[in-house]
Amino acid sequence: MKKSLILALTVITMGVSSPLVSLADSIDDKIQAADNKIDAITKDKAEADAYLGSLESDISQLEAEYDATLAEKVSNEEKLNKINDKVSVLKEKIEKRKVQIEKQARNAQLNANESPLIYILTNSESLTDAITKGLAMTKLVSTNNDVMATQKKDKEKLVVLQDEMAEKIEVITEKTNELAANKESLLEAKLEQAVKINEIGAALATEKAEKSKFVKEKKKAEARRKAELKRLAEEKKLQEKLQKQAEEEQARQAVIAKEQAAKEQETRIKAEQEARAKAEQEQAAKEQAQKEQDAQQVVEETQVTEATTETQEETQVTEATTETQEGTQVTETTTEATTETQEETQVTEATKETQEEVQTEATTETQEETVTETEVVEQTQEEPQPEVEKEEVATPPATGSGWASPLSGALIVTSPFGYRQDPNGVSGNGHDGIDLAGSHGTPILAAKSGTVAQSGFDPSAGNYIIIDHGDGYYSYYMHMSSLIAGAGQSVSTGQTIGLMGTTGNSTGVHLHFGVATGIWSGFVNPAPLLGI
Repeated sequence: MKKSLILALTVITMGVSSPLVSLADSIDDKIQAADNKIDAITKDKAEADAYLGSLESDISQLEAEYDATLAEKVSNEEKLNKINDKVSVLKEKIEKRKVQIEKQARNAQLNANESPLIYILTNSESLTDAITKGLAMTKLVSTNNDVMATQKKDKEKLVVLQDEMAEKIEVITEKTNELAANKESLLEAKLEQAVKINEIGAALATEKAEKSKFVKEKKKAEARRKAELKRLAEEKKLQEKLQKQAEEEQARQAVIAKEQAAKEQETRIKAEQEARAKAEQEQAAKEQAQKEQDAQQVVEETQVTEATTETQEETQVTEATTETQEGTQVTETTTEATTETQEETQVTEATKETQEEVQTEATTETQEETVTETEVVEQTQEEPQPEVEKEEVATPPATGSGWASPLSGALIVTSPFGYRQDPNGVSGNGHDGIDLAGSHGTPILAAKSGTVAQSGFDPSAGNYIIIDHGDGYYSYYMHMSSLIAGAGQSVSTGQTIGLMGTTGNSTGVHLHFGVATGIWSGFVNPAPLLGI
C-alpha cells in the first residue's frame, strides 16, 4: 500500500511538472509525423487506463482497511467501557471488603475488654478449642486480607489494561486519520490520472477523426477539477470568514457587556449619591425648621413675659397713688416693688437678648452646617468612584433564542449542517448536525435545561448523550471521550455533561452537536439556534 501511494504521488508530481500545452504540442507533432505513432499513443492510453484501475483498486483496498480499522477502534472503545465498568465494580468490592475487615476488628474489641487472644482463651472450653478458635480468627483475617490484596492486584491489572487500551485506541485513531489522508491523496491522483487519460484520448481521437469529442471531454474534466478546487477553496474561505465573524461578535458582545455593566454601576452610584444628598438636605431643612420653631416659641414666651410685667407695674403705681396717705411705709413698699419690677424687667430683657443671641447663633450654625453638607455632597458627586470588579462566571454565551453554546469558548464550525463532502467515504454526504472544533478533554455543556433521554455508546456516534428539553426539541452530543451525565438525570443550561473526544466514526477530536424534533429523527440546522 505504501509503495502504491509513493508511486501515485510520483506520477502526480510528474503530471504537474509537465505543462499541458507542451504535452498537447508533443502529441500534435506525433500525430502529424506519422500514423505509426497511433500505436504508441494507444499503448500510453492502455497504460494510463491500467494505472487508473490500479488506483481504483488501491482506493477500494484502502476503504476496506479503513472500515476494518474503524471497526477495531469501535470494538476497543467498547472493551474500554467494559474495563471501566469492571474497575468500578472492583473499587466497590474492595471498599466493601475493607468495611467488613474493620467491622470484624471492631466486633473483636467490643466482645471483651481484654485482647482478642485473652478473650478466646477465657471463653474456650479447652486448650484445643482455644487453639482452634485462634486459628479460625487468624485464618479469617488473613483470608479477608488476601482477598482484598487479590482484588487490588486485579484492579491494578485492569488499570494497566485500561491505559494500554486507551493508548491502542489513540494509535488506531491516528491510523484512521492517516488512512483518510492517504485516501484523499489517492483520490486526487485518480482525478489527475483521469485528466491525463482524457488528454491521451484527445490525441488519439485526432488520428481517428474524433479529436473534437475527446477535447471537449478533456475540457469538461479540467473544468470539473478546477470547479471542485475552487469550491473547496471557497468553502475554506467561508469557514475562515465565519470563524472570524464569530470571534469578532464574541469580542463585541464582551465589550458591550463591559460597557453596559460600567454604565449600570455609574448610574447606581449616581442614584445613591443623589438619594443621600436629598436625604441630607431634607434632614437639614427639618432641623432648620425645628430650630426656627423653637426660636419663635422663645420670642413668643418673652413677649408674654413683658406684657405681664407692664401690667404688674401699672397696678403697683395705681395702688401707690391711692394709698399715699398711708405714709412712708407704703411709699417704701411701692419703691421696693418698683425696684423689684425694674430688676425683673432687666432680667427679662437680658433673657430676651440671650435668647436672640442663641437663636442667631443656632441659625448661623444651621446655615453653616447646611453649606458644609452641601459642599460635601457636591464633592462626593464630583469625586470619581472606583470601578467595581465583577466576578467572571464560566457560563456559556446566550444567543437570545433560549439556547446557549455547548462550549465555553468561541465556536469554530469544521463541518456544516446538510450537504458536505464525505470526509472518510463511510459517513455519506448528508450531515445531520454541525461539527465544533476543540481539544481532547474540553468540557461539553448542556445547551438547554432538560432531562437526559439517552446516554451510551454507538459504533458510529461513539459516546453520546441525548437531552429532552420538554418543548418538542432534543439536543445531541456525540464522539465524547467520557460521559458525566446519565439517562434520566435532570440537567441545567451550562452544566457539564461530558468531555470532548473522538470515539466512534470520527476523523479527529471534535463535538458533533445536533438538534431534532424526535429521537434520531427530524433533525434541523442548529447553527441559527446558537447564533452562528
